[in-house]
Amino acid sequence: MLKLKTAFSSTTLFVLAVFCQLSSTAQLQEVETSKANWVTVGELKWLSNTKASLKYSASGNDTTYQLYMQDAVKLKNNNDRTIYQYFTIRFNGEDNTLDKLYDLLLSFFDNENWKNKQYEKTFRLGDEMVLVQRFPKVTTKAIVLATKNNSIVFTEKELKKLFGR
Repeated sequence: MLKLKTAFSSTTLFVLAVFCQLSSTAQLQEVETSKANWVTVGELKWLSNTKASLKYSASGNDTTYQLYMQDAVKLKNNNDRTIYQYFTIRFNGEDNTLDKLYDLLLSFFDNENWKNKQYEKTFRLGDEMVLVQRFPKVTTKAIVLATKNNSIVFTEKELKKLFGR
């Protein structure tokens, strides 16, 4: 009777070990991924701090763009140091999206549109809903680009640099 119990326990342990191995493999599995080759179109930096960057990755006929931006809202930690938050909007290059976005953003700086305080645009860029409004500054004109949770302020000069123009 004791021998049967030991054999049963060994079999149980073996099955349990195999099951654990299979379930752990199913829970976490490392896969090889091909790294996208991102090419920088434009970047806004001040010292070592990146305010925004625009990059693209081309794969066959598909081009993906990535707008990486610093949130305008700055947070402070317990040591009173500034914590920078960043957000990203990815979108495809189909239908000349990049040039349309550039033209739309620069349209805010046209004199006629700038005088119109009600001038604003709402649109979907990739998976994000975006609102753009004029944002008067003391020394220059600017716009604010806002998503549901984040926002960033751009001048006309910054937009031209970001879009590599």
